[in-house]
Amino acid sequence: MADTAKLLEWFESLSSRTLDLVGDYAGDELFLVEGDSLLLQCFSDHDLDFTNGLQLLHATSLVEKFLANLRQRKCVFHVVFFADHAQACIPLDSGKERRRKYRLAREAILQHLTQNLATAVPEMQVKCFNNYQSTEFQQYLQSVGAYFLMCHDGSTPFVVSEALHIPDDDRKGVEADSLNKDMEASSISPKVWPTKIMMRSMIHWFICNGYNIAILNSLECRDSKVMAMILEGSATRASKLYELNDPPSNAPVSSDSRVPTPSYGASSSPYPSAVSRGDKLLLIMEPVLLGSILDMHKELDLQLTQREWATVITIGTMLQSSQLDKDNTLRARAMLMHAAILSQCKLSERAVVVPRSKENEAFLQRYARKLRKVLTSELWQNLTKKISSRCDLADAVDGRLFLETARVLRKAKRITTFGQVTLKKFEALRSVLLSLFSIDIQPTAYSDHKGHASSSKKEGASQPMDSESVVGVLPFQNPVIDAHLKPVSLVTSDATCDMPSGSMSRIFQELTHWHNHKRPLDHRANIALTEREKMFSNRRNQRFMTDVARYAGSLTNAVGGSLMPEAVFVKVQVGKPSRQFHVPSSAASAKQNTSTGHRKHGKSTKVSVRDQIAAQQKSKEAETFKKHVATWSINVESFEKMPDLVTRYVKVKGYLANLPAEKRSALQAEILAYMVSILANAWVKELDSHQLHVSIQLAALIWQIIQQIASLKKGITEDIAKHIHGTVQALKLPQIDLQFQEERKLSFNFVRLDKTIGDFGITLSPTEFQLVHAGPYLDRSMGSAPDPRVHDFEPDKWQRDVLDQIDARRSLFVVAPTSAGKTFISFYAMKQVLEDDDDGVLVYVAPTKALVNQIAAEVQARFSKSYNTPGKSVWAIHTRDHRINNPTGCQVLVTVPHILQIMLLAPSNAQSWSPRVKRIIFDEVHCIGQAEDGVIWEQLLLLAPCPIIALSATIGNPIKFRHWLEMTQKANGLELKMIEHKARYSDLRKYVYHPPAQFLFNGLSTPQQLAPLGLDLCPNMAFMHPVASLIDRSRGLPDDLTLEPRDCLMLWQSMEKHSSAAFPVDKSLDPNIALPSIIKKADVIEWEARLKQLLREWMNDTNSPFEEVVKELSASVSDHTSPSIQVSFGEIEDLIGPRSVRHDSILDTTLPLICSLHAQGALPVLFFNYDRSYCEKICDHLLTELEASEDHWKASSPVWKQKMAKFQEWEKLQEKQIRVREPKKAKGKRNRGDDEEERLSKTELARSASKDSSMFETFDPSAPVSGFHFANEMKLSISEFKEYATQLRCRDVPERLITALRRGIGVHHSGMNRKYRQVCEILFRKGYLRVVIATGTLALGINMPCKTVVFSGNSVFLTALGFRQAAGRAGRRGFDFLGNVVFQCIPQAKVCRLLSSKLPELNGHFPLTTTLVLRLMTLLHESKASPYAVKAVNSILSCPRIYLGGDESKHTVLHHLRFSIEYLRRNWLLSKEGAPLNFAGIVGHLYYTGSSSFAFHALLSQGYFHQLCRNIGRDTKKTLRTLMLVLSHLFGRYHLRPSILENWKARDKSTSVVVLQPLPNNAAKILKSHNKETLSIYSAYVTTFIDQHIRKEDCVLPLTGMKCGGLKPAKDVSTSLKFLPATQVTSAFVALSGHRDGKWKTISELCTRVRSGVWLEQSVIPHLQVSPEEGQVLLNAYLYDFYKHGNVHALMTENMIRRGDLWYLLNDFSLVLATIVTSLENFMKLSPGLDPDLLETMGSGDTLEDDLDDELLEMSGSGNSFKASLPQRPHTTNTSATASRKQKLKKSKVADSWDDSWSDDSDLNDNPDQSSKDTPQSQQFKGPSNGQENDDSDAFLEGEGLLQVLKAFRMLREEFNAKFKAIWA
Repeated sequence: MADTAKLLEWFESLSSRTLDLVGDYAGDELFLVEGDSLLLQCFSDHDLDFTNGLQLLHATSLVEKFLANLRQRKCVFHVVFFADHAQACIPLDSGKERRRKYRLAREAILQHLTQNLATAVPEMQVKCFNNYQSTEFQQYLQSVGAYFLMCHDGSTPFVVSEALHIPDDDRKGVEADSLNKDMEASSISPKVWPTKIMMRSMIHWFICNGYNIAILNSLECRDSKVMAMILEGSATRASKLYELNDPPSNAPVSSDSRVPTPSYGASSSPYPSAVSRGDKLLLIMEPVLLGSILDMHKELDLQLTQREWATVITIGTMLQSSQLDKDNTLRARAMLMHAAILSQCKLSERAVVVPRSKENEAFLQRYARKLRKVLTSELWQNLTKKISSRCDLADAVDGRLFLETARVLRKAKRITTFGQVTLKKFEALRSVLLSLFSIDIQPTAYSDHKGHASSSKKEGASQPMDSESVVGVLPFQNPVIDAHLKPVSLVTSDATCDMPSGSMSRIFQELTHWHNHKRPLDHRANIALTEREKMFSNRRNQRFMTDVARYAGSLTNAVGGSLMPEAVFVKVQVGKPSRQFHVPSSAASAKQNTSTGHRKHGKSTKVSVRDQIAAQQKSKEAETFKKHVATWSINVESFEKMPDLVTRYVKVKGYLANLPAEKRSALQAEILAYMVSILANAWVKELDSHQLHVSIQLAALIWQIIQQIASLKKGITEDIAKHIHGTVQALKLPQIDLQFQEERKLSFNFVRLDKTIGDFGITLSPTEFQLVHAGPYLDRSMGSAPDPRVHDFEPDKWQRDVLDQIDARRSLFVVAPTSAGKTFISFYAMKQVLEDDDDGVLVYVAPTKALVNQIAAEVQARFSKSYNTPGKSVWAIHTRDHRINNPTGCQVLVTVPHILQIMLLAPSNAQSWSPRVKRIIFDEVHCIGQAEDGVIWEQLLLLAPCPIIALSATIGNPIKFRHWLEMTQKANGLELKMIEHKARYSDLRKYVYHPPAQFLFNGLSTPQQLAPLGLDLCPNMAFMHPVASLIDRSRGLPDDLTLEPRDCLMLWQSMEKHSSAAFPVDKSLDPNIALPSIIKKADVIEWEARLKQLLREWMNDTNSPFEEVVKELSASVSDHTSPSIQVSFGEIEDLIGPRSVRHDSILDTTLPLICSLHAQGALPVLFFNYDRSYCEKICDHLLTELEASEDHWKASSPVWKQKMAKFQEWEKLQEKQIRVREPKKAKGKRNRGDDEEERLSKTELARSASKDSSMFETFDPSAPVSGFHFANEMKLSISEFKEYATQLRCRDVPERLITALRRGIGVHHSGMNRKYRQVCEILFRKGYLRVVIATGTLALGINMPCKTVVFSGNSVFLTALGFRQAAGRAGRRGFDFLGNVVFQCIPQAKVCRLLSSKLPELNGHFPLTTTLVLRLMTLLHESKASPYAVKAVNSILSCPRIYLGGDESKHTVLHHLRFSIEYLRRNWLLSKEGAPLNFAGIVGHLYYTGSSSFAFHALLSQGYFHQLCRNIGRDTKKTLRTLMLVLSHLFGRYHLRPSILENWKARDKSTSVVVLQPLPNNAAKILKSHNKETLSIYSAYVTTFIDQHIRKEDCVLPLTGMKCGGLKPAKDVSTSLKFLPATQVTSAFVALSGHRDGKWKTISELCTRVRSGVWLEQSVIPHLQVSPEEGQVLLNAYLYDFYKHGNVHALMTENMIRRGDLWYLLNDFSLVLATIVTSLENFMKLSPGLDPDLLETMGSGDTLEDDLDDELLEMSGSGNSFKASLPQRPHTTNTSATASRKQKLKKSKVADSWDDSWSDDSDLNDNPDQSSKDTPQSQQFKGPSNGQENDDSDAFLEGEGLLQVLKAFRMLREEFNAKFKAIWA
């Protein structure tokens, strides 16, 4: 390589992000694992012994465990090895003596995987290639369609030096800058490692070829997820790194490079070139030796394994090539004896004490080298092909066992100490060696002893674990928990732990709301509000309700109409509460009508009063109908005056859509017939143009309207039936039968289509016409029928089934695609709850805040209900940063998972609110698979105390998920039904956008009023047939790969064309045979299923014409050519020419794409780009182009100049008019002449201005000119937009974004202002905005109907799941017949992958975390074991887990529960009876931080924060910096790439520290001690679990399932070998390297060394890695750096934090600070009792929007005009009050900090006496509640110390938030 430095610099510039590999990125996509990277990672394990021994089986188990972990977590991958990378598997600084061992291990493991995986896991292939540039590999790469490469990045192992730890307690506040200098001085740039160059060259090559990279050495298996760091890079930029004549390779580095030349390269052999004497001998002997082996095998029927054959051949060649001296013979004998022991001895008892012998170790190294030569020889390849023997090369050699065997044989004069079976195997191997090589290694003193003596005390007998490692458990008794813990048998002892004193046993009580310490949980303790507070509360509620009402006004129902609120009343329940509705059959209805008629006639012939009223009503309806017809006739006359037929059709269509329901029902048939007449007339005119592709769309539309007429049940007259029949005949459309119900003349003249005039028929057959052109218009009903429960439409059968299940009060799991009609299910369930009573609650759980706001607004628009009880409401919103109405006083609560979990686990709700919950709806339930919040979803499903409804459109394993849901519901006594519907209502058509080479924008063209469906007529769009995406046969055919009718026809035609005698297409698949004359969507679905079944058969047969079919259907994309120049409107002008367009640039191609969509009538459009900052960049670029083009047009257009001249003239006249109208202030009398003169001037001015006054009064020269914006100004008035703009400006929304809105462009992502997002959604739904650029926030269920969805640019977040969610926004039901999906700047391979990928399976989590156990115990104790609390605990402990499997995982869960309780007991968080103690509330409130909450508690409870904060008043800066350093270690931990320190010297001038410095010594000591205690607890957990439940021996490899070792115990193998005691907890494979039970130093070691059969996830153990020996990786110092400098640019450029992620990371930490402060205030009961606000904790970024809202209310003089009778909600603002500590509160004022009107220091004075005076006695923190005085050991509970801690955290919070708000305001 010409310049390796360039490579290293390029690598450092790559961006990276850490993702859930399966859930967020790969799904079920196949990726490649580079084999030597895998081996390097496993060989680098510090537990593996390759120094003293050669523990090959341990190494193999590490490799298999790594691969098995990936497979268990649903990863799909192949393993590839490159011969040129053979040395890359050798860890850094491995001496020459170990390099041979690693090379042997590589070859043995490679052959083991290649042979054994083929049968054990056939889908996991292992491939070998010379190098990644070889033709064979590139062909393979193309054939499998790999998604990305997982490999090592070649980074040098580096840990922060222990010397950098702060040496003593006095330095705990040392300045960060000095620490940074120390680190820089100590972190010397490491020597360049050849493996680094090799790996990064490979990474470069893959990125050049369009692949991303997952860094293998940063991989982490966290719970059920694989968290991986993904490297992203530009292929174009990477390819420019080298000159064309210097392609990237592994070639040696040039001499002028600063990097040393590697000793190997792509062109060199990976093996040494020198051939030893033994190697030559092997080459010479190969043919003869192979023949001898085959003859011997045939004659003697030898049953040797591959290990035994390899051992014999290796020993033989070694002995023949060297002098046969005594020592060599002895060691050869030891190697054969060692091989015999491997096959006989139990694996669990095989570990030995390793003796040190340089001579024996040297022999072992020579043996390793020779054995590798044998395994790579042609002899071995031929041997393994011709002799079928078991491949056990994974255990080819046990170095420690060989060394011990050699020691024993050298020491012993006889070998009688070995067992009979062992000696027999040894003799068999010795005889084979003798026969093949004529070498006898028989010992001089050999005795054929039939047994061996056994010693009285066996040295290697199994012994129990060290008593120090076994910890007795503390007693625990709780009646609810005890019932579950019966299967767990443990010995308890009070003496096993130093229990806390009385003051440390303070029972935690949740007396105040933990989100706000000033709101008491006792609802009876109402606090009186001042008049000002009441006014403020009312105004705030009015503003919220005004926003919701405006938002609701933009929503529509299932058929696209406006939502009308329905008044709901409580129904009187008679008998059973369930309601069953059944749609009566026609026969039953007829029978009922007949019987009713008989009763009527049988009674009397006298006309009853009822009949008289009915007759009058009928007469009245007839009169009304006549009026409607008369009105319609008048409108027809006005329509007929419109010359343009298309305009006339559009007007009539709009007229019909806006008719009231009653009038529409009466006139619909005739109006539709009139529309047919207009279109038929247009059809006749279009035929003259001979543009069939255009006019055929009219015929399809005519056919759609005719079908609509046929579906009507009234209004069809004889004339309508006659004319429609004539139209069908004339156009040769499919025959349709119309039954007329009445006779009445039409109000218009139907177009004449006489055959004598001409032939108007379509040229296609009726079947082909329906499939090709009328497919989107097919009847889509799926068993639709009227239902009294649904008023807007006739529900399909599956929808009625759903309603039946809801009426039966069952749980439901509904899987249906987007736009299928799932929405109304939720609202029916809501209405049911509202009608049942006034107390029942339905909770709607949505994954995003945007969806929460939408659902709440829709509830507001759909339902209204009156309540007699004050404080009740129909609905409420409750998210962490937004709340409307009282969440416990509503009947429909719309929230997010975290908030619902808090509410269900809140003890205050256990007696009141939680039992009232009657149903929970989980929308987008597939979010349970998310890495971050998925565990919350799973916990909620387990906690649900009532029937549930789980909704999703995208679940990869619905059947498996249903089984799990059924079990969870069954455990709660509920029945669950699954209803699956697979058909979308509107089809999606996919296109690939091919931009032009040049583009000129001179304004938008006038779009077609009657645009054809789809984008087939757009010259820049290439249609993508779904089958064209099936380029990889191995992926199979996705179940949800849907075909529209046209796709099905094209597929059938292609398969018919390429069929043969061997692969025929059945005649029954011919559409003319398979489909009826009038085709419905249901018919096509059935036909599609049969076509796909045949396609699947062809796909699975390599001899089929499948490839030809795919190639033909791909031609529309591969053969597409776009025009070189695109002009948006008109022609190219002379003054300005077209600009060039970079085809791979999103910014360059977006405006041309929008112009193409506009021309085809395909707006509105949603652009999905998964980079938040890039969404804004696209918007700004579009706006700039529009403004620049508009400015150019204004400067060059004579029309505009003329208009501006007239406008300026009009303005002057207006000014004159104003002057004339001003009253004259003359002192004297006015003359008559003056009056006449004034009158004349007024008349003259009025006359001159009358012409232009109406036009120019509304003219705004600064407003966007038509053609230079995308807004539909007909949908929104200027005054309405100005109102929205004013609201956004008041909230500090950038003016640039408001300007973009004015031009019809919006941006939507979760980082945008909440009000701005809401306005975006409203304006888009209204139709004003026609272009929105969004991230995935709009993909999850948001009602933003659009015609087109564009996937703009590639992203790691653009997955199969994300694609299906986002694409579903196009073509929504009630709006469009067809949706367009366009791919922009996305590689063709990625497009195919998205279309053909299967959805990922839901894998679940382990939901029983230690934090959840604590919260459950708090719920039980504080609610006094309420029925709801008991039910919740029983539910979550009884239900199975998705991740662990079914009922068999129960024991694992129970053991984990018991030792979680033990952990809580030992950390003084739980009492013997299960009562929460001390700081339990703080830990529970920090639940979302995982193990960090327990680390924080350790520091708090051990007094570290007390010691640190004691000088907060004297040395504030130093204290706060140290506090920030500690918190940066605990929370928001963000790992750095392993390679970050390689160029550390280059960072000496950086603003940021980047690498987080070590913890202060005292903090580190406490956390290490905490980890040690936790280790002992979970060691006991593992031990007891194994004791009680594990019976199988640990001797099976985790992936291949190969059993290792023999059946004989160690004592029967030999009495001389020093076998170590068998381990109980430590894996037998790990024990081979000498590791014993109870010798774990860290929790990481315990988890990695534990035997199979035990579930032990490091991620769920409450600990935090704080030191290098605990496996800590480098942490990013972004939080600490931000606190230091507040520089966002530095965080992005130096800390490498993405701008789109930065706000969330900082806001999350702000939330942590808020929770800590509020929890401490809650614990200390510091409550002024002034504010009953219900504000929840949130980060300062979230509160910023509320601050702005409240400031607007403060400034406004009066509330909003919207009135609603809803509960009052007082609110506070969030200001950073920094009043003096001694300043007294003069009066209560509205504030919004966590202590509201209290300043930070108002109750935290340095003087404790002064503090007591200022704080009300009832609110002081009095320490322990038992009345005992505190001693020194309990000082952390003393009020003064804790007050200082609280003060410090308050100050830190305010300082951090001030910087946060300053940069993001």
